[in-house]
Amino acid sequence: MRRPDPIAREVLDAYALAGRGVHVHTTIRWWTCPFAEVEALLPDDGEILDFGCGHGHFATYLARTGPRRHVLGVDIDAAKIDIGTRVLTRDGLGGRVELRAVAPEWIPEPDRFDAIVTNDVLYLLGPDRARTALQAMAAGVRRGGTVVVKEMGAAPRWKHRINEVQERLATKVLRITAGDQLSVLPLDAIEAPLRDGGLSVRRVPLDRGYAHAHLAVVGARG
Repeated sequence: MRRPDPIAREVLDAYALAGRGVHVHTTIRWWTCPFAEVEALLPDDGEILDFGCGHGHFATYLARTGPRRHVLGVDIDAAKIDIGTRVLTRDGLGGRVELRAVAPEWIPEPDRFDAIVTNDVLYLLGPDRARTALQAMAAGVRRGGTVVVKEMGAAPRWKHRINEVQERLATKVLRITAGDQLSVLPLDAIEAPLRDGGLSVRRVPLDRGYAHAHLAVVGARG
C-alpha cells in the first residue's frame, strides 16, 4: 500500500462529499492500486480516455496532475457516472473532464485519443470482449499515442489470490463493481492485439510495495 499523494488526497476529499460508501470505496481503491504509477506512464497533455472509469476518481486525478490534459471517462455503471459528474461539477473540473455512461459493447472511435488507459477492467469482460476492447484501444490512439493497460497479474501467486478474493467480493457480494466474469488474461493475450494494431509493447511491473499483483502493459504508436 502507498499513501495517497497531496493531489490524490484532494481528489478523495472531494469524493467524501458523495457519501460514506463512495468515500470508503474510492479510498480503499486508491490505497491498494498504483494509480500514481499509472499516471506517470501517460502523457502530460492531450486527449485521454479512461476506459472503465468507475466513479471517475482516476480521471479527476489525471486532470489535476496534468492541467493540459482533457479526460473522457466512460463506464457501463450509470450510477457511478452520475456520482462522479456531481463531484466534478463541485470541483470545478467539468471543463476538462467528462464522464459518460456507455453501453457494454462501446468502443472508442479510431484515431481519436492521445492516450487510452484502463485500470482493472479487462478481466471482467471475458477473453473475447477483452480482445475486441484491446483492438479498439490500439486503433483509438493517434500517431505518437499511448495505451496503458493496468491489470491483475498472475504472479506471485499469493498476490494474485488476494486480487481474486477482493474482486469476487466487489463483483459478487457487495455488487460495487459491474462485471460478469473474473478471468485474468495471460500477458500474451493483452499484448498481441496491441502489437497487431501497430503498437510497440513493453511490460511494467507495478506491484512493489503492494499486496496485489499489479502490472501494466504499455503500447506506443510510433
